[in-house]
Amino acid sequence: MVSQTGSEKTPEEHLIFWAIGLTYVFYALGALYVVAPVIGWSLLLLVCWRFASADERFHAPGIGIWVWWIATFAILVALVIGHFDYGLSRSQLIKSIIGWAKGWAMFPVFVTVGACLSIRLQVLARAANIVSVQTLVLAPFLVAAAYIGIPPEIWVSPLSAVGGPGPEFFAFRLYGITPDGSFRWAFFAPWAPGAGMAAVTLLALGMMDTDRRWVMFGALGVLAMAVLVKSRLALLGLPIAVVAGYTLCNMRLPMLHFFGAVAVLTIGLLWGPIIETLLEAKEAFENYRSNSTEVRSTLQAIAGYRYSEAPIWGHGIQDSGTHIVAFMPIGSHHTWYGLLFVKGMVGVVAFAVPMVLSLVLLIVRGQTSHAAKAGLMVLTGMWIYSFGENLEVLAYLFWIGLIVMGLGMRRNAKDPALSGEVVLEDELPYNHSR
Repeated sequence: MVSQTGSEKTPEEHLIFWAIGLTYVFYALGALYVVAPVIGWSLLLLVCWRFASADERFHAPGIGIWVWWIATFAILVALVIGHFDYGLSRSQLIKSIIGWAKGWAMFPVFVTVGACLSIRLQVLARAANIVSVQTLVLAPFLVAAAYIGIPPEIWVSPLSAVGGPGPEFFAFRLYGITPDGSFRWAFFAPWAPGAGMAAVTLLALGMMDTDRRWVMFGALGVLAMAVLVKSRLALLGLPIAVVAGYTLCNMRLPMLHFFGAVAVLTIGLLWGPIIETLLEAKEAFENYRSNSTEVRSTLQAIAGYRYSEAPIWGHGIQDSGTHIVAFMPIGSHHTWYGLLFVKGMVGVVAFAVPMVLSLVLLIVRGQTSHAAKAGLMVLTGMWIYSFGENLEVLAYLFWIGLIVMGLGMRRNAKDPALSGEVVLEDELPYNHSR
């Protein structure tokens, strides 16, 4: 690793770096779902300690961080009231609160860690690229395992006893098999589409590495992941996230305004053909995995229809689905419909507010901050995936992206050691010329 000028890694950087670098080891042990909450809450305790001890390495959280906490506690309130409204058992309530602590709470926990602790963007970027390069190396072996007939599932970790959304979160799988008999690779995710959100996060952070070789090989690893997961959201999310990061965070550049004007003029002149092309692309996108599209659409329709049963606070938990939706739970496969069904309108508003506020803050600060630019790419991926996955159950896969969002939302952060900017030996910050 390129040495850093001024200081070695801080304790929090060491912990995060090794936790990310050992992603595949934790996955093989079936421990990945457990590692993220343990690290998150441990680092939050460190935040509290540094605040209480007036440590100079503590950085006060801005309004964006506080809004995340208020919103997440509103989701918890909706969860509790929903359980009481539907007469769910006390044990079920305790289980759901624990689930909240390992899911929804990860959003404010990790953005707080990023905003308040001494963490540098280069450390996160290199850790992300290490995982991407590992993916690039492992991909041929995972593909070979499927075609030579090695069983897809190696084992399910006994850590599943701690509880979670399902056994797949603790399973070590080499590949998956779709209903039509084809292969899909989920890498270290519980299912293939979930790996797509991890790919967006790895690319967003990896692009900020100061070493072009790491950037190149990291991007190749992410590309391999996006192709092998065979996820429409991954193929859509990766380019959109990159474009969003480099356009919305460079709005001061005259050249961007010029190309924007040309684009608007072109769209106005070719509106008809463009709409026709977009409709054809939409149809092809839906037909790419038509069975999945039908199940997701039905789940959303049922959740929307049953929303009227508990419009304010929601049903408290997901409900069992029938064969019509391949026995998928009602309230799954869509963050917003899931919130609407389980947490009601309170949950939808509670999650929408910090998402929108974070978008605004990261766009504004992304004009001058590389950390905010990376955070905006991660947030763009979250927006896209929120319409096809339940983000809270996948937060343990992209928690490093939440940290970089916290870095990007820091207020008045001018010290390079605190702001997410890092000066490497004989280089300016983020000089990709090497």
